[in-house]
Amino acid sequence: MSERESMIKSPSGNPEPPYCGVSKPVAAALVCVTVLGFALRCYELGNQPIWEDDLYTLASLKAPDFGTYIAVIRTYGPDHVPFYFLSVYFWTRLLGISAATVRFFSVLLGTASIPLLFALGRSVLGQRAGLAAALLLALSPMEILQSRTPRPYALLFFLALVSVYGLVKACRTDSKLWWGVNVVANALLIWSHYFAAFIPFAELCFLFLTRPRALRSIVRWGLIQAVLLSPLVLWYLKTPHDPPDSGVKLPLRYLLLVVFAQDEICIGVDALDEANPLRVAPGFIADLRPHLGGVFPLLSQLCVLLFIVRSSVIALRLLRGGGGPNARRQLVHAALLMLLLTVPPLSLDLLAWVWRGCVLPRYLSYVKIPIYLIMGSVLMPFRRLRYSMVGLAICCGLLAYQDVILMYHIIGTDRVSAAEYLRAKAAPNDVILVKNVMMEYDQFRHHLGETSVPCLPVFTYRALCKRCIDFFGQAAARLPDARKPGRVWTVSEPSHYAEDFDREFFEGSLTSCGLRFSCRHFGGQDLIAVYCIEPGPGFQPCYDCVLAENKGEPDYDGVLGRLGIEAASGSSYHKARAVLSDFVPTTEFLGRGAIGDVLFLSLGVHGAEALDVAKRAAEWAIQQEPEMKGGYLALGRALSEEGRSAEARAALETAASLNGGVLNRFMGLFEPLFQCLYVTEDFDAAEEELRKLESWGLLCPHTLRIKTLQNGPAHFWGFAAPQP
Repeated sequence: MSERESMIKSPSGNPEPPYCGVSKPVAAALVCVTVLGFALRCYELGNQPIWEDDLYTLASLKAPDFGTYIAVIRTYGPDHVPFYFLSVYFWTRLLGISAATVRFFSVLLGTASIPLLFALGRSVLGQRAGLAAALLLALSPMEILQSRTPRPYALLFFLALVSVYGLVKACRTDSKLWWGVNVVANALLIWSHYFAAFIPFAELCFLFLTRPRALRSIVRWGLIQAVLLSPLVLWYLKTPHDPPDSGVKLPLRYLLLVVFAQDEICIGVDALDEANPLRVAPGFIADLRPHLGGVFPLLSQLCVLLFIVRSSVIALRLLRGGGGPNARRQLVHAALLMLLLTVPPLSLDLLAWVWRGCVLPRYLSYVKIPIYLIMGSVLMPFRRLRYSMVGLAICCGLLAYQDVILMYHIIGTDRVSAAEYLRAKAAPNDVILVKNVMMEYDQFRHHLGETSVPCLPVFTYRALCKRCIDFFGQAAARLPDARKPGRVWTVSEPSHYAEDFDREFFEGSLTSCGLRFSCRHFGGQDLIAVYCIEPGPGFQPCYDCVLAENKGEPDYDGVLGRLGIEAASGSSYHKARAVLSDFVPTTEFLGRGAIGDVLFLSLGVHGAEALDVAKRAAEWAIQQEPEMKGGYLALGRALSEEGRSAEARAALETAASLNGGVLNRFMGLFEPLFQCLYVTEDFDAAEEELRKLESWGLLCPHTLRIKTLQNGPAHFWGFAAPQP
């Protein structure tokens, strides 16, 4: 057998044609699988609700110039590196800025990964295994979600495939071209996400294991990558970062979850809407339905165990002097796949001890590459194809089951339907209030789009009741006859943020004030409620009718919602609010202990009771970083709200004198708005500044937005002053 025939012989011992000569049936099957994957990733692409990270990507793309865009992405995501964001920036300059166009960039990368996984699988495990792996990838719920998300995860998966494929071809042919492909892909990987560095590390372990005599070449391989990554050090040093966390030790169970359970969509039976065909199932199938999602991860673990056993048998045979070149190739490829499977999660576990405990499956989605290849290898070894097809059909059926849930039911909160409902029902004389938790207002406002109905954020149910009283009790006296107040529409936060006690308090307060309401729920993984509120016959515009919330403790509007302290501290809403009353900036309180979070805390609290907290938060931020503009802006805002105008002006003047640094450049974009609100008190100019900032996609602190729109003689609830 010639050397070329030996190189292209499959691990199962069956000769295969070279890659360029893929048989027509296999090529046709690969095209069908790729088209299927593309269709699943494009389904309702423009109608999928955005979530918080999506909003950051879309908002930053509206920056007025490239320099501002770089400053914004550094500030919004200090842990991010620029390659994906630069690619998306130039992509949207060609196709326009919208959720669909940004997501389509990820769709193309996710779709291109399907034939590339086939090529990699064919090179290391054989044609059948490669095709089976490509089919699993096309149907993977996790990868479908990643390929519909305007974040770098689809790019990471694609570049990881390019890197590993380049390494396999380089080791086989020793071609400089393939070594170059591997090195460049590794550099772009790390320029896309810091955690992608685990892929080159796994490859380095593989090279040391399989090429111990080529130490000089391995060192040269590493040095070239270090040179390509050297500018990344400058990026890191010039980007504002959070203080390091204390770190956590990840349990083994969580690591197994990160590796194997990525394709399990945790949706209960109650989450299936009436349109979903899986809602109706006969007898025992209905009983099994909630548990089917966990079967595929178990099968993947079983396949990995069988692969390890098979590779161990091959290794023992080689130790006893049996086997041949084909067995050695099988063992080498098995070592590569196991290193790609184990090195990234173990490295992340060690890193989590000293750096950060925020470890999510999407950060390591590329470990699905060896899992799909291993499953394809285990499922397709049978001489009779029909037995292999049965096993593959079971796995594909389990993935398709979850894909049906994914396609028929919106994952996340159905803000799209809620926004469409309000656009159809709300009249110009109405007002929309969005109860804001985390970025709920900004996400909902994105879906609502341009509308003549005023839309404002409110942070607590108590504040919602007060705003309804303001609207029905005061607007009638301030608006002309042609603009008499209509109804108040309130949008509650997703169900995982709200407690039943909160909504009972809200509805009870509305009833006690003599307000009538109706409610419509919008499903999804997280339920939201839209209330339509009108004054009843017994309406009394009196704050005393609002029930006492949490035994009358101070209501720090916005802090819990903006920072997500409930999730960060593990406390309930009311316990977390009690922590605020004794403000101490610790990691237990803020979760990540970030100076930036403390500044948002200072700018987020609203109301007279919270000004002391706002001032102390700003003073602590200044103490930690005296040269940061944001601390003085937050302090000036707090002092101005206290009526200490002279001290407020001095703080804002200090902020204006500070220059340099990415965060100062970012906060400088908001500086004119602070001047209008707290120095000149020119609310017309403030509204122009607010509109300009929002047109750039910058997420303004909601307290500044509320103060802009609800102050001055010309504004009330966003209504323009009557024309003479």
